Amino acid sequence: MYRSLRSLGFVTPDHSAYQVRTGMMNAALYFFEQIGWLEISERKTSGPWGQARFVQALASDSHVYQLTELSDGDPNLIETQENHIAIHSSLASAQVAAENILEWANYVGAGEGASIEPANAAGTKWFVYLPALFKFGIEII
Repeated sequence: MYRSLRSLGFVTPDHSAYQVRTGMMNAALYFFEQIGWLEISERKTSGPWGQARFVQALASDSHVYQLTELSDGDPNLIETQENHIAIHSSLASAQVAAENILEWANYVGAGEGASIEPANAAGTKWFVYLPALFKFGIEII
């Protein structure tokens, strides 16, 4: 059964994520500092997988960008699913939104290889992968 993407409500962006070459996080942060951006230190996170740091232009309503450095990342920086756009859904839970996007992709003929998976153990964040359309994932927060 086809579900309209209108069931997601008003969708707003949270952040965009881009992979940084392993060992180059400080250089990446320095680059953004040099172009006048600030690190949002309270959003910094790390674990055995690597680390993520967040930067934003000085404008208060500016978009936030996540820089991800994987501890076992490929130094050649190939396309990976760690690159994603994170969005909020005002009407649907993250899981329902992910399921609806997958259904929509199948309906419009873009479902080849498409999948969804929880992005955290609590199931409050979900990833949607639509390789027929994008070379990055969509994280539903």
